[in-house]
Amino acid sequence: MKTVSVDLADLKKLIDYSYEDEERHFEEEGDYSPGHIFHVLKRLNEAVNAAQKAKKPIVVKRVIRSGELNIRPGTKQAELLEQAGANLDGSCSGEILGDVCFQAEDGKYYRMMVEALIEEVDKDYADNIESMYDDEDEAAANEGMKRAENQK
Repeated sequence: MKTVSVDLADLKKLIDYSYEDEERHFEEEGDYSPGHIFHVLKRLNEAVNAAQKAKKPIVVKRVIRSGELNIRPGTKQAELLEQAGANLDGSCSGEILGDVCFQAEDGKYYRMMVEALIEEVDKDYADNIESMYDDEDEAAANEGMKRAENQK
Protein backbone atom coordinates (compact mmCIF):
# COMPACT_ATOMS: atom_id res chain seq x y z
CA MET A 1 0.00 0.00 0.00
CA LYS A 2 1.37 3.41 -0.95
CA THR A 3 0.77 6.46 1.20
CA VAL A 4 0.35 9.95 -0.22
CA SER A 5 -0.13 13.35 1.36
CA VAL A 6 -3.32 15.15 0.47
CA ASP A 7 -5.22 18.09 1.90
CA LEU A 8 -7.98 16.53 4.01
CA ALA A 9 -10.36 19.39 3.19
CA ASP A 10 -9.97 18.73 -0.56
CA LEU A 11 -10.44 15.00 -0.09
CA LYS A 12 -13.51 15.62 2.06
CA LYS A 13 -15.08 17.81 -0.66
CA LEU A 14 -14.53 15.09 -3.26
CA ILE A 15 -15.97 12.40 -1.00
CA ASP A 16 -19.00 14.51 -0.04
CA TYR A 17 -19.67 15.37 -3.69
CA SER A 18 -19.65 11.72 -4.75
CA TYR A 19 -21.12 10.23 -1.57
CA GLU A 20 -24.52 11.92 -1.76
CA ASP A 21 -25.25 10.63 -5.28
CA GLU A 22 -23.94 7.15 -4.56
CA GLU A 23 -25.84 6.92 -1.27
CA ARG A 24 -29.10 7.79 -3.02
CA HIS A 25 -28.31 5.29 -5.80
CA PHE A 26 -27.38 2.65 -3.21
CA GLU A 27 -30.73 3.11 -1.43
CA GLU A 28 -32.61 2.75 -4.74
CA GLU A 29 -30.67 -0.23 -6.11
CA GLY A 30 -29.92 -2.19 -2.93
CA ASP A 31 -26.74 -4.04 -2.03
CA TYR A 32 -23.59 -3.63 -4.04
CA SER A 33 -20.58 -5.88 -4.15
CA PRO A 34 -17.97 -5.22 -1.42
CA GLY A 35 -15.69 -3.45 -3.92
CA HIS A 36 -18.36 -1.07 -5.19
CA ILE A 37 -17.48 2.64 -5.14
CA PHE A 38 -20.13 3.37 -2.50
CA HIS A 39 -18.33 1.15 0.02
CA VAL A 40 -15.01 2.75 -0.91
CA LEU A 41 -16.49 6.23 -0.43
CA LYS A 42 -17.99 5.20 2.89
CA ARG A 43 -14.60 3.90 4.16
CA LEU A 44 -12.81 7.02 2.91
CA ASN A 45 -15.41 9.26 4.53
CA GLU A 46 -14.97 7.50 7.88
CA ALA A 47 -11.17 7.72 7.61
CA VAL A 48 -11.20 11.42 6.74
CA ASN A 49 -13.65 12.18 9.56
CA ALA A 50 -11.40 10.33 12.03
CA ALA A 51 -8.28 12.12 10.73
CA GLN A 52 -9.94 15.54 10.99
CA LYS A 53 -11.10 14.74 14.50
CA ALA A 54 -7.60 13.59 15.49
CA LYS A 55 -5.90 16.76 14.22
CA LYS A 56 -6.69 18.68 17.41
CA PRO A 57 -4.06 17.85 20.04
CA ILE A 58 -5.29 16.17 23.21
CA VAL A 59 -5.13 18.10 26.51
CA VAL A 60 -5.82 16.32 29.82
CA LYS A 61 -8.95 17.59 31.59
CA ARG A 62 -9.19 15.10 34.47
CA VAL A 63 -6.72 12.43 35.59
CA ILE A 64 -8.32 9.06 36.25
CA ARG A 65 -5.12 7.08 36.68
CA SER A 66 -1.62 8.37 35.89
CA GLY A 67 0.31 5.12 36.09
CA GLU A 68 4.03 5.90 35.95
CA LEU A 69 3.57 9.28 34.25
CA ASN A 70 3.37 12.73 35.80
CA ILE A 71 -0.01 13.66 34.36
CA ARG A 72 -2.03 16.63 35.57
CA PRO A 73 -4.90 18.61 34.11
CA GLY A 74 -3.56 20.72 31.29
CA THR A 75 -0.91 18.19 30.24
CA LYS A 76 -0.65 18.27 26.45
CA GLN A 77 -0.43 15.30 24.08
CA ALA A 78 3.21 16.03 23.20
CA GLU A 79 4.13 16.02 26.91
CA LEU A 80 2.37 12.68 27.44
CA LEU A 81 4.27 11.09 24.58
CA GLU A 82 7.55 12.66 25.69
CA GLN A 83 7.12 11.29 29.22
CA ALA A 84 6.20 7.85 27.90
CA GLY A 85 9.25 7.89 25.64
CA ALA A 86 11.51 8.86 28.52
CA ASN A 87 10.07 6.06 30.65
CA LEU A 88 10.59 3.56 27.82
CA ASP A 89 14.18 4.75 27.38
CA GLY A 90 14.74 4.56 31.12
CA SER A 91 13.44 1.00 31.10
CA CYS A 92 15.94 -0.01 28.42
CA SER A 93 13.23 -0.54 25.84
CA GLY A 94 15.93 -1.94 23.57
CA GLU A 95 15.99 -4.99 25.82
CA ILE A 96 12.38 -5.71 24.90
CA LEU A 97 13.15 -6.24 21.21
CA GLY A 98 16.88 -5.77 20.90
CA ASP A 99 18.18 -3.94 17.83
CA VAL A 100 15.92 -4.98 14.97
CA CYS A 101 16.78 -3.71 11.51
CA PHE A 102 15.96 -5.30 8.18
CA GLN A 103 15.57 -4.71 4.49
CA ALA A 104 12.17 -5.52 3.02
CA GLU A 105 11.29 -6.78 -0.43
CA ASP A 106 10.54 -3.19 -1.44
CA GLY A 107 14.27 -2.45 -1.06
CA LYS A 108 13.75 -0.11 1.89
CA TYR A 109 15.33 -0.52 5.32
CA TYR A 110 13.23 -0.66 8.48
CA ARG A 111 13.69 -0.85 12.22
CA MET A 112 11.32 -1.93 14.95
CA MET A 113 10.61 0.22 17.96
CA VAL A 114 8.57 0.12 21.12
CA GLU A 115 6.25 3.12 21.22
CA ALA A 116 3.49 4.50 23.38
CA LEU A 117 0.22 5.35 21.66
CA ILE A 118 -2.72 7.39 22.84
CA GLU A 119 -5.93 5.51 22.09
CA GLU A 120 -9.51 6.67 22.58
CA VAL A 121 -11.59 4.51 24.94
CA ASP A 122 -15.24 4.62 25.90
CA LYS A 123 -16.59 5.82 29.25
CA ASP A 124 -17.20 2.25 30.45
CA TYR A 125 -13.50 1.50 30.11
CA ALA A 126 -12.55 4.68 32.00
CA ASP A 127 -15.12 3.90 34.73
CA ASN A 128 -13.70 0.37 35.05
CA ILE A 129 -10.13 1.68 35.45
CA GLU A 130 -11.33 4.23 37.99
CA SER A 131 -13.17 1.59 40.02
CA MET A 132 -10.11 -0.68 40.12
CA TYR A 133 -8.25 1.71 42.39
CA ASP A 134 -9.14 3.00 45.82
CA ASP A 135 -10.57 6.38 46.74
CA GLU A 136 -7.13 7.71 47.78
CA ASP A 137 -5.94 7.64 44.16
CA GLU A 138 -9.06 9.44 42.97
CA ALA A 139 -8.79 11.99 45.76
CA ALA A 140 -5.15 12.67 44.86
CA ALA A 141 -6.06 13.07 41.19
CA ASN A 142 -8.92 15.42 42.02
CA GLU A 143 -6.66 17.41 44.35
CA GLY A 144 -4.13 17.78 41.53
CA MET A 145 -6.90 18.96 39.24
CA LYS A 146 -8.02 21.57 41.79
CA ARG A 147 -4.43 22.82 42.21
CA ALA A 148 -4.01 23.12 38.44
CA GLU A 149 -7.28 25.03 38.10
CA ASN A 150 -6.23 27.43 40.87
CA GLN A 151 -2.92 28.09 39.07
CA LYS A 152 -4.76 29.35 35.97
